[in-house]
Amino acid sequence: MIFTDTEASLSLLTDSSEKWRVWLHNDDDNTFDYVIEVLMEVLGHEACQAEQCALITHLKGRSVVKETNEKEAIRLTGVLKQKGLLATCCLQELSGK
Repeated sequence: MIFTDTEASLSLLTDSSEKWRVWLHNDDDNTFDYVIEVLMEVLGHEACQAEQCALITHLKGRSVVKETNEKEAIRLTGVLKQKGLLATCCLQELSGK
């Protein structure tokens, strides 16, 4: 298959520029320490970042803990769920909010 420059550009835009968000949702089952530990282990967060994510999630009910591509967002969401956390992922809105 031969792509035109426009088709190739569109392909690159849809494949690599789409950002997916991994959301962590508040729950009453896990301790702050456990959530922080999981965020550090699974997402590679530093302790300070993991603490902030845990606190924001607790106060607001949910927070974005990672922005990445679709495949990785789905994988990370699955791992967070396996660890007992409430997590979802979705395509970032085009407006960037």
